[in-house]
Amino acid sequence: MGRVLKPGGRLLLVEHVCAANALVGRLQDLANPISVRMTGVNVNRRTTDNVTKAGLAVERDEALGMRGIFRLVGARRH
Repeated sequence: MGRVLKPGGRLLLVEHVCAANALVGRLQDLANPISVRMTGVNVNRRTTDNVTKAGLAVERDEALGMRGIFRLVGARRH
């Protein structure tokens, strides 16, 4: 997405991510292959890291309940 955003453009994501809790995160990692096969959904994404790796500046990163497995991530292209 960083490739198609205009300079200064904003990206807002609501994502299902890997939990910060180590036990829950490990369970998500174990369940992910099954989830992908059955529904096509990755349950253990590391969205904030991926947004940063795409060259975007993360401006907002908030947990949205459910033990932190849903996050609101806002970013801007430099």
